[in-house]
Amino acid sequence: MVAWRALVVAWFLCWLCWTCRNVASSGDAVASPSLSSLSATATASVSASSAPELASASASAKHWRGHLVRTAQLMGQNMQPGSPAPLLARATYHGDTERLRAALVRASQGHSTKFVALGGSITFGIGAWDGSDSWVKRLASFAAAVWPAGNVQVINGAFGGISSSYLSTCVSVHCPSDADLVIIELASNDYRGNNDEGLQQLRPFERLVRKLLRLPHHPAVVLLDTIQLLNVDQVDLYLRNCEAELFEVATYYGLPLLSFKAAAFGRVQNGEAGFWLNGTQHARVDDPNRLKYLYWDNMHLSATVGHRLLFDLVASMLLHEAHRWQPHGGTAGGHGGGGSGGSGQGARDP
Repeated sequence: MVAWRALVVAWFLCWLCWTCRNVASSGDAVASPSLSSLSATATASVSASSAPELASASASAKHWRGHLVRTAQLMGQNMQPGSPAPLLARATYHGDTERLRAALVRASQGHSTKFVALGGSITFGIGAWDGSDSWVKRLASFAAAVWPAGNVQVINGAFGGISSSYLSTCVSVHCPSDADLVIIELASNDYRGNNDEGLQQLRPFERLVRKLLRLPHHPAVVLLDTIQLLNVDQVDLYLRNCEAELFEVATYYGLPLLSFKAAAFGRVQNGEAGFWLNGTQHARVDDPNRLKYLYWDNMHLSATVGHRLLFDLVASMLLHEAHRWQPHGGTAGGHGGGGSGGSGQGARDP
């Protein structure tokens, strides 16, 4: 019985192959156009169908470029950095900026846009209690001035003492799913020393980055790295955060990185006013030099200088991305600090 069934199946397959071959042969006999005619037909078809699409894409590009031109003008009018532009540029790695441009275009076209800050106590605002604003509040004021329609919302999802080990698990509590730009400040809290333990901390940090990159709006993810210069071992002081390790993640995924220590450390060494280290638990209110200190206590930045520098780094990055789409500037070049930027590749697929 089994042999009989096998024989029937074999006969059916042979018949099917013979039928298909005959159909193919008859089709070939009916028409056999030359390769040149096929090429001409295909080219004409593509040209006819793509011409309107190319025109539409060109018009769309001009439209969003126009929005970014106006945005760059408003940014320039509302930005008064407290640090020289070349210093901010050398502290910035631009990475792939396609997602950042998309967020700025979305905001500039009047769509609801969310900028989210994630991090520890510095971003939460501890230390920014001397009459000035934290870098997040400064960013909110800046956004309100640049986009007066109120469509850009700046959300502070930071909380004191957290690290990426916690945040990679509970990020949905701190960051809305429709975020368009997420700025992460965890270089101080994630620091575990330049050893194997420090490298292990990269795992939850990368997990956090991947989760953010996969959010529905495909947000731009930016690393804003701070550093503790007090209350730590003064040997190899410049290395006392995990920026080197986080830079590996930044280059792999094409994330912009803003380095506070690159912008501040030399000024600390030179004893520049505003970059003094007080060496005490808190800068006393009656201290006449209070506004010259970089830190409010032995770990949190002052609002007057520290938080302002953080804001300057973020705002200059936004201005740079908006400004480089000006008609005279094209889309390439002009990236300070060795940033690549503008390749059109976007962030690596998480």
